[in-house]
Amino acid sequence: EGGVWILETKLRNPERAPAVMVRLTAVREKTGDRVLPALYSDNYVTLMPGESIAIRTEVQEADCRGERPAIRVGGFNSSGAE
Repeated sequence: EGGVWILETKLRNPERAPAVMVRLTAVREKTGDRVLPALYSDNYVTLMPGESIAIRTEVQEADCRGERPAIRVGGFNSSGAE
């Protein structure tokens, strides 16, 4: 959209325990380098069992340095996203 990448990431916790401090990081697809700045609609979220959420991330195309942006998911007690 006009020089801005808009990414929507849908997260769901399929486990029986809460997923705590789940965070998204915008990265460049090939190198894995962080894309800064990145604007998130939410971040560092807690998901209860069975809960899901959609998070919108915006990054400038120029900040991607010719690569496509991607989202890396991590958290305190989670290994990734489903």
